[in-house]
Amino acid sequence: MGTQSIEILGGILKIQKMLAAGIMAAVVIVGAQIAPANADTNVTGDPAVETALAATKALANQSALEVINGNGYLTSYLMFHQPTGDIPANVVFSMGLPQNVYAVGLGQDQGSLNQGYNQNNLSIDQVLYQTEQLLEPEVWGFTIGGLAPETMLMAGASTLTDYSLTKQDDTHYLVHYAAENTADPVNNPMYATEDLVVTLANGYVNDIQVNTKFWTLQDQSDLESTDSSVQFVTDKTQLDADWSAAWTSWNAMHFDPSVQTMAAEVTHAFKVSNTFAMLKGLTVTDPTPGAKSIATYSKKAGTTVTAALNDKNRVIGVQYTSSLRQFDELWVRIFGMTGFGPKSITYNTKKRTYSLKGYTGDKVQVRVDKAGHVVGVVVKSDPNSEFATTDYNSTFSYTTNKAVAKKWLAVDSDTRVLVAELSEISSGGDERGKGKATFRLNSDGTVLEATFTASADASLSLSTTILISAFPPGTLKKALKLLGLKLS
Repeated sequence: MGTQSIEILGGILKIQKMLAAGIMAAVVIVGAQIAPANADTNVTGDPAVETALAATKALANQSALEVINGNGYLTSYLMFHQPTGDIPANVVFSMGLPQNVYAVGLGQDQGSLNQGYNQNNLSIDQVLYQTEQLLEPEVWGFTIGGLAPETMLMAGASTLTDYSLTKQDDTHYLVHYAAENTADPVNNPMYATEDLVVTLANGYVNDIQVNTKFWTLQDQSDLESTDSSVQFVTDKTQLDADWSAAWTSWNAMHFDPSVQTMAAEVTHAFKVSNTFAMLKGLTVTDPTPGAKSIATYSKKAGTTVTAALNDKNRVIGVQYTSSLRQFDELWVRIFGMTGFGPKSITYNTKKRTYSLKGYTGDKVQVRVDKAGHVVGVVVKSDPNSEFATTDYNSTFSYTTNKAVAKKWLAVDSDTRVLVAELSEISSGGDERGKGKATFRLNSDGTVLEATFTASADASLSLSTTILISAFPPGTLKKALKLLGLKLS
């Protein structure tokens, strides 16, 4: 890797961190905070636009879409494509040109029963979360007088004052909305309008052109106007060409030539380990205090169950995924958003261990057995790095843990979903069991209020409501029993 490439890579690490945190600022047109209001003026979209939007999102979930965003100053590319060779990543994020790759990752797991965001998983819903609310407003409870889409240039909750979606012809639609933020009407009232021209082609959303205006004075003397766009590439030939160029550039830009072969060896080890685990099963154990867990994959069930444990080894939360992703997600964590210079990847033949240190500061050890299967991975993050993350330490055995599988996989799908939702609270999130979880049903037994309060700091709390009436009778009782929880 040349000096210039290293300097470029170092300069884009902040962008990579933003992507990892799920900010996605470079691939979003508008922000939104839409919720039902005490108004009775609902707004609706157009069935043709909503159908095309759904078809476009489906292409991303099938790894067959490229999303190009531009604002006149910067263009970003987000490609969803089938993986190439041993590399598991099926998402590439580039800026400037398709081959200027800054991060690679995994698309969403369509079989996941869990809710929430995983920093390794990028879905089209995350990319379009804000824009799609303008195109299917009734789905989000859009009302005049209620909370409005919040542009990146408007802070705080804003009120929707106008909305319309108008058909120009069979392929072009105009979306207009206006909002005002009068949280501080004396010092900083803000007003904004946004106009979108949505173009459909071949049953998909092809292009969205956006004009945003915002001002703080009622006479609009300080009005500013910006233009941006988002294009959806569905042509396979162009997508294949951009994908190929991106990976060629990624390999050259992120790896010094002296470590490229060894990086490929580590990648191959993850690939063959995943293949072997699909045949034999897998159990992954993390003994780290405060982050203990055991995950097992059952070939028979085609499902991975991950149990979070407290320091006394009691299960405090369980999640399900109808796939095997441990190796793919580890690969993305190690390689997805960093680069490797000279001598940054080494191999100890006696210990059968690869040692890696990327520019973000993570120190990684990948241990393999005689057959080349991964049997241990340790990731130690530099606590002084701007890109510090949680440490990781797990061992891998290629068999299904019968006890875990018997208890947690022998339940129906509805119970699994509810167990996963309860676990978001019962596990305590980052506080991992260091606090108290309470679960209360409302008076008619239809809604469960779940709260976790950390023992060290009561301000560190989690809360949610779960619509119990959406589950078959008896599901709550089964889920609580499995997790060892009781209603308050």
